[in-house]
Amino acid sequence: MELLTIARRADFGYSLSERFKDARSRLQSGCDFAKVIAPLRLNRQQQEFYEFSYLAGLVSVVEALILDLAKDFLLRYPGYIKEKTVSLVALAENGSISAILEDLAAKTINDWSYKKFPDFTKWVVNLYDKKATIDDDMLARFTELKATRDLYIHGKGEVNYIYLSKAGEHARETRIGWKLPIGEKYLRSAEQTVEQFFDGLQKVIPQQMQSMGRASVFEAMWNATCLSTHVPFHEGWTVESEDMVRPNDEALRWAWSHSEQVLLDFFLAIYSSTYPGRQHDAIVAMKIWSPNTNEGKVIMSWFDSPFWF
Repeated sequence: MELLTIARRADFGYSLSERFKDARSRLQSGCDFAKVIAPLRLNRQQQEFYEFSYLAGLVSVVEALILDLAKDFLLRYPGYIKEKTVSLVALAENGSISAILEDLAAKTINDWSYKKFPDFTKWVVNLYDKKATIDDDMLARFTELKATRDLYIHGKGEVNYIYLSKAGEHARETRIGWKLPIGEKYLRSAEQTVEQFFDGLQKVIPQQMQSMGRASVFEAMWNATCLSTHVPFHEGWTVESEDMVRPNDEALRWAWSHSEQVLLDFFLAIYSSTYPGRQHDAIVAMKIWSPNTNEGKVIMSWFDSPFWF
């Protein structure tokens, strides 16, 4: 199943980097906004509205990042999607396997999102690394921030049993019905917790995934086909960087069968559509190699998520 989306991983490292970059940029924008608001003379209602709105924004940035990380992973490694069976009706409604995977990934994430936030976060972390852990105290502190946010949305900021259940030992007030304050000091602490949460999440993602790009995926695609049994990847290709792989012409001169030559031309086309001596385009490769073969799955994955050097 993983070969169906192998080409989609060519931008995995870049996507992960952009996710964290965007989240940190939003946090910084929030911090800058708070500095603008700080010297203003607001009445009590205005101050409460600002504090709650800012806290809600901080929590939402983290929630959005976690959801994006889950989606990014599942779309590239669909074997972790809960539902494995696809109906003809679903195929007709979605139009493609790629669209179906997006729908199934969304359903898997939605099912997990109803669980307690710490459990959902740990599930996402374990998608990336089953042995990885995230700091429990930091997770608990953020969970309290989220519980406070929810309390102001649904309970006017007055402590209830739901807040106590979510916040646990980090509950800042335990008397039912009492108003839970936010305040500037709490918001500054919230900013630090959010930043630490970003750092904690990024640390648990394997470096191999964070640096995954076109070259490493191109190599994985080659190694998944019969071509690698004749010419090992690092003999047939030179990796200059994650953004550039070049063919070694001498090494690639092999007694290829017709179908193998067509497959080789497919790989050469990813390097350059004008590569000299290439006789077949990718469409021919798709016709020759059955989609139930590894070679066919690699080709189809590239058509779904094309990339070039």
